[in-house]
Amino acid sequence: MKESTKEPPAAEAASNPTPFGMGVTGSSDSPSAEAGCRTAAPASRRPTSFRCALDHPWDRAKAADLDAALDAARAAGIASSRDTAALASRYRETLGHTRGDACSAPLDKILELFREEEREAEGAAHLALPMAAGGNEVAVPDAVGPEVAVVLIRANVAEPLRDLASRLLHWLALGRPVIVLSDPTLPCLAASLVDRILAADPEAPLWLLHDDGLDVLRHAAVQPDLAIDWSAPEAGLQKGVASVQRLREDLANLHAERASAKALEQERAGWFGTGVVAAPLAPIFVRTLLQPTLQIDAQMAPAEAAALILERAFGPAVLGGFSTSAVSRVSIAPESFSVVTQELLERLEEVSGDPRYDPPFWVLDQPDPGEVLARAKRLGLDEGATLILERQEARDDGKPYGLVFTNGEHRMRTSSAARALGVLLLMRGPTRSIPR
Repeated sequence: MKESTKEPPAAEAASNPTPFGMGVTGSSDSPSAEAGCRTAAPASRRPTSFRCALDHPWDRAKAADLDAALDAARAAGIASSRDTAALASRYRETLGHTRGDACSAPLDKILELFREEEREAEGAAHLALPMAAGGNEVAVPDAVGPEVAVVLIRANVAEPLRDLASRLLHWLALGRPVIVLSDPTLPCLAASLVDRILAADPEAPLWLLHDDGLDVLRHAAVQPDLAIDWSAPEAGLQKGVASVQRLREDLANLHAERASAKALEQERAGWFGTGVVAAPLAPIFVRTLLQPTLQIDAQMAPAEAAALILERAFGPAVLGGFSTSAVSRVSIAPESFSVVTQELLERLEEVSGDPRYDPPFWVLDQPDPGEVLARAKRLGLDEGATLILERQEARDDGKPYGLVFTNGEHRMRTSSAARALGVLLLMRGPTRSIPR
């Protein structure tokens, strides 16, 4: 089986069956990390496993595991779009089947935790797989060049599972072998998708790795033919994203320097004008998944507006604000801005003891949700927004799990590039009616 894991407890064993690639070194003639390009420090002293939010152990992948998966993926090669489109359709049908098999056991375990807080429907919606026909589609490039031999997909637990599945199926339909790098919070989500597809088609060009750090991603950044499709809703506040992007930029600069040197060499040999240029590198796509600004016009009753904002920004359906489906920006007509803001604060106070409006368990069990909330708070204040509420969860442990800013502006990084899950920015906007 094409994955790398550790022997887990029974709840996740179905999604984590067989070790793959641990300790296998990539072949020396494969396009890999190049001399002169920065690489991650050796990870030999890191523990060989980590524990997820369900307290289950998972084997931590190393650079060598990525090399092994890349060797196999490159050997599989780029398939024709006609063949792969039919296979992707078949995979979608497989994912759309009714649960109840071994692959769905970990998802059922997660759903039980949602059921305890009386939001089973919302949990089921977040964990839903695509329907056999149609289903949600996320933005994925319709065409990629020959420079992309393999695609690495980095999952994020805040992304609805159907969106992750949609990205995976789209890349497979484009004929590219795919390596899935799970979210370390709940690796079983990515594993459930991969296992179900491989169960239906053991020859699918699909591999699975797990890492709770940046080792695999940093090694991926220096593979010129490996595209990275990274779901990172808080990318603007995560230093790791920038470091991975810099590695790819270093590699691009190195290729450009080599092409320039070769062109100069050929010119000196009398081959002027041969047009030596650096071959393009596979791209890195970082998905911030920011929802459109919610518009509140002056004709809407303040109580209705506040209820709508509450549900769209912090409601059970958006996991208390920690789903990528949550609204993080609201533009309110100036003439009703104050009264709607006050009504919203009262509504938030009313639900402060309701666990359905809390973040999900994988956030509550962490000392710092998303690991960026403190940074988001400092940035919002530095940009001139006014912090009017720090949300705290119903268990009353004193931890803030959300922020509400007022006096926001579209120009602020807090409004776009540096958004954070669980953070809401209220802005004064024009008086106009926008369909909701």
